[in-house]
Amino acid sequence: MAEKSLETKVSQYLREPLEAAQARVAVLEREVQKRLKGLAKEWKLEARMDRLLQELAGLRVRVLALMGIASREQVEEMSKELARLTRRLGQVAKSEKAEKTMPTRNGAKRPALEA
Repeated sequence: MAEKSLETKVSQYLREPLEAAQARVAVLEREVQKRLKGLAKEWKLEARMDRLLQELAGLRVRVLALMGIASREQVEEMSKELARLTRRLGQVAKSEKAEKTMPTRNGAKRPALEA
């Protein structure tokens, strides 16, 4: 009988902490489920936000094109092209200036062209 009373006491002694642990586990499970649902909602929203931002960027480009306004990339491209053309014109002007100052076969300088 002493053994049964000892078993009863031990089981009663362990029962309370086990029940408390089970209650904490249940609470944790509910919290985890809430957080997982929240994350799932966030991820869906992030995926939608990425898609919406891409669509917005495309819409912005279309609006700029319809209005005849150059995008930043187009302005940079045009600036590079203008710089290239300016260098080319400078080279042509230098070569024309050099031709004007070159002596002719008989040693006389060529007359300057008047504009």
